Amino acid sequence: MPNKPSRRRKKSKKSNTRIIGNLIIAFAMITAAIIAGIFTWSAATANWQQKARENGWIPKDECLQFARESGWIPKSECRCTWTSYPGRGTDGAGKSIGVKINVLSQNYRWQYGKVDEFVEFGGKIESLRPHLSSLDISNSKAIVCIGAASVEGKRSEQKELALARAIKLKALVKEQLMPTMPVFTLNLGKAKYGEIDLQDILKNAAQRRVIVVEIVDQDKDVNLNEALFSALVDARNSDPPIPFDVKEYFDFDLDTTTIERSSNSN
Repeated sequence: MPNKPSRRRKKSKKSNTRIIGNLIIAFAMITAAIIAGIFTWSAATANWQQKARENGWIPKDECLQFARESGWIPKSECRCTWTSYPGRGTDGAGKSIGVKINVLSQNYRWQYGKVDEFVEFGGKIESLRPHLSSLDISNSKAIVCIGAASVEGKRSEQKELALARAIKLKALVKEQLMPTMPVFTLNLGKAKYGEIDLQDILKNAAQRRVIVVEIVDQDKDVNLNEALFSALVDARNSDPPIPFDVKEYFDFDLDTTTIERSSNSN
């Protein structure tokens, strides 16, 4: 009789050992199956990615990286840097156009004396490309890129500078937005008013605004030059008014040709 408890304990130990052993084996089998599954999935994914690349597809992350490197950013990340003003203008015959006047934030300006893709922002330099990419021109019939120069300098030199800016803006709009509608330029030339202070080159920066006008509708055979001038003048007198006055510049030269011209910086 004294030996019976000892036998029971031995049987219990053997049973526990067998259970633990079975659990270890099961765990090892499950782990092996998971590893094999991961390996198979990785191999299949790599094979699929290779075939996708061969057919011209690339991962989304790489698309985003390429887009950012090219100056494009998601609209959700883009600051609202444009203020848009609706307007309407008529020519001498009473025919009209409807416009949307997009003005880059009052903190952004063309750089003093320069023609390139960079603008000033509170004295700092930023590229125009991401800002242009945020414009929605899907409802436009035509685009007008405006160039202007501030009061500093000779009138003839500033007129050429303003024209070069309009041409540069047109090129950037075509590169960033790839519009299917015509893109024109409007040269306002030199600003008429303001004090010339060569020690403070930002003083008249408001005269060097970046402006993109969308023509959203127009009557047949409308005189675009007259109607656009009328629209910009009326928009200045609207509430709220556009932050520039075309009558305060020496020129109003609208170029509706499709011949490309180079923009040489001064």
